[in-house]
Amino acid sequence: MDFRTPGHPHLLALRQTRRWCHPRADLAQPAASLRSAVLRPPEYPDAWSCTRLHPAWIEQLVARRAALLPETDHEDAVPAGRVLAVLEDADTHMGEGEPASRGVVDDVYLPPWDTWFAYLPLGRAGVLLAWIPSAFEPLVEAARVVAATEPLAWLDDLPSESPAFSGDRWSEVSAELRRHTRSLEAQRDD
Repeated sequence: MDFRTPGHPHLLALRQTRRWCHPRADLAQPAASLRSAVLRPPEYPDAWSCTRLHPAWIEQLVARRAALLPETDHEDAVPAGRVLAVLEDADTHMGEGEPASRGVVDDVYLPPWDTWFAYLPLGRAGVLLAWIPSAFEPLVEAARVVAATEPLAWLDDLPSESPAFSGDRWSEVSAELRRHTRSLEAQRDD
């Protein structure tokens, strides 16, 4: 899977996510500004506890956002940000990330649903990819640092050669995730 392929659905979804989030990101309301009612996932938060991911619902969210965006052939100004990877079933529902991130990351370590753009089935667990606007990066990083179970990783921090990341949960998927998404971080500031 090469995300650089013109028209690749994940690359297109990343571009659409940037376009959607850019005007909505508001640091004065970090917990709410990127959680649009129109994109709210079904059965959220109950069915999503412990970072339980639902690929079909994520695909529906991506499709709904695409339908709501005006059509354009290009992005006028690409907002800065980073791609966050969220490992499925990796949180114990302790909630320490929510206060650390001022609510940007919720109590089960899911970033705002407006930022979601892909689900990748990797190994025994899948990975949710989310685009985090640069203004929100420090808040998400604060949640990532306090997480006891390492449910979050920045895509550009995953090692390029070694299959092991910083913990057992990521070692299983990091090499495959890195191979599948290498071009996304190249798109980060294009």
